[in-house]
This record gives sequence, structure tokens and C-alpha cells, in this order.
Amino acid sequence: MKIQYLTKFFGSKETTEMKEDRNLFELFKSLDPVSFFIPFGTCCLPAKTIETLGLRRFSLPMDWLFTTNPMLVHCINDDFSTFLDKKYYSFIPLHERPWGEDHSFCHHSFYRENHNANFVFNHFNPLEGPVYETLKRRTDRLINTLSSKENKVFLNFSHDSCKKEDFIHLHNAIKEKYSNFSLVMISYNGISTDGEFIKNVSFLDQSCYCEFYSFSKFTGDRFHADIDNSIIHSILSFMKKDAAFDFLKE
Repeated sequence: MKIQYLTKFFGSKETTEMKEDRNLFELFKSLDPVSFFIPFGTCCLPAKTIETLGLRRFSLPMDWLFTTNPMLVHCINDDFSTFLDKKYYSFIPLHERPWGEDHSFCHHSFYRENHNANFVFNHFNPLEGPVYETLKRRTDRLINTLSSKENKVFLNFSHDSCKKEDFIHLHNAIKEKYSNFSLVMISYNGISTDGEFIKNVSFLDQSCYCEFYSFSKFTGDRFHADIDNSIIHSILSFMKKDAAFDFLKE
């Protein structure tokens, strides 16, 4: 069953006005080799996927954050300066944390008010000095990575679903400043009700977008059913570079 759905996805010729006669096999071949795999919104699944596949070279700022695609566009446009501005960090009291005292430490008020990004800092508190310095170091590393001439793949999993316009806006924001990249955006639309799991595959330059409908429930960084995780993992496994990675840097 897994092969059936992966073949449908990777061999898909389904297109929109953005690009014709493309599929993911062709896209991945054009990017060979890929040096950097970058988790880029909107939850923990991209970082977890990249880590599970052994493709994680170092820690980056968006690894374990809750974001929205408009927030990510803004981060790119202003070189992450608002993202790192501590005046927007708002500590969340224990009684307001929906997933317990060990989660949802801090809001980013600018992105919460302007781009509907809630509980951005879910796993750590950047109001703590050493934590903030780590976040800044990871952000500097991301900017340096983006500026590299080596091939880069952004993995974006929009767990609240998104529109193709979000894909286009984020792709264009990245393209305006950086080169040699692919944005892979997966819009999660819940559990399949009609037996279809991959829909509306679209391409723009070397980037792609699709809607994903799962067999099982989404837990935050993975799915309950292995088949769902396998489909997500297979997107990047075709792009894996057989090179020795750096020691993991924090």
C-alpha cells in the first residue's frame, strides 16, 4: 500500500498554472547534491523528519517553534530582526498554558497580533539569557546557511492547512534574497475521507506544494500510523546526500 501512494506522489504530473510537466523525481534530480535541509515551519514535524533521516547538520531557530507562513515571510523580509527583538517576548503564565507547565513558555507578541502565530516558543523560554543567546546563534547560523551558494531544501509542514498563495508568497520571499533552494511545502488537511491522500501537487521553479490527507491522527511531530510518517520521510530520503555531516552544533 505504501508504494502505491508514494508512486502517486512522486510520479505525479498534476499541475496548476504555476508549472507544467514536472514531478518530484525531476525536481530532486535538478537539486543534486543537496547540502542543507532546513526545517521551516510551521511545527516540529520538519525538524523531527530531518533528524530521523539523519539529515540534520546543526540546530536552527525554527526547529521546534510554532509559526505561520506569513510570519516566516516577515522573518525573511526583515532578516529575522523582529524575530530576535526581545521586547516582543511575552511570558505565558502557568494557568494559560494549554499543554501543561513544560510547554508554551512564551509568545511573540508581534507575530501573534499581526500573523496569527500563537505559542511561538513552545519548548523553551527565550527570556532566559543563555536560551536567548542560543536562539540568536542559531539564527545567525541560519542566515549564513541561506546565503550559501550550496543547494538548500526548506521543508515546511503547514499543520493547520494553507493555500497555494502561502506557498507562492514564501517561495518568492526566499527567492528575493537567496538562491539555490527548493521549498517543499506540505499542507496538512486532516484525515482522508475519500481514499485520496495526495492532492493538488504544484510546482514553482524548483519548489513544490501539495495537500496531504493522512490515514491517522497528527500528534505534533509525527503521525500515529507508520504509513503517514513514511510518506513524509520519503520526500526527503530521495534527496539524501551521502556525505559526512558536521558534529551537531547547538
